[in-house]
Amino acid sequence: MKTTLTIDVEYDPEITDDESLASGLDRLMETALSTPDILDEYGNPQIGEFSIACPVPKCYTLELDGPLFRDQRELLLRLHHAAGQSKSVTLGPEEQELLEGLLGLTDAIADQAADCYGIDCLIPEPQ
Repeated sequence: MKTTLTIDVEYDPEITDDESLASGLDRLMETALSTPDILDEYGNPQIGEFSIACPVPKCYTLELDGPLFRDQRELLLRLHHAAGQSKSVTLGPEEQELLEGLLGLTDAIADQAADCYGIDCLIPEPQ
């Protein structure tokens, strides 16, 4: 028979990470299991390596200017609608600024994903 046990560990992410903790717990378990007859009264179970079964979900903390974001979204919807009808769209200076703000927002999201969570979602620059 086989079972999976879980443990909760609180740690400082500036010092370590979940994979390193699993490795450290493996070493700790190896040391404890090197004691002769330590688990005999439990039937001498075989214990595997620690692993991260279900990492804590990663989330973003974003600060958005609500009215600006609404204007940017409306612009995207207009561009999407025009593209669906194969229409050409000319952007005025204000709309160009809104579009640049959206590019900045996507860059900020990608930067945060990479810097804080190791998620690579950067889009390569067009050639």
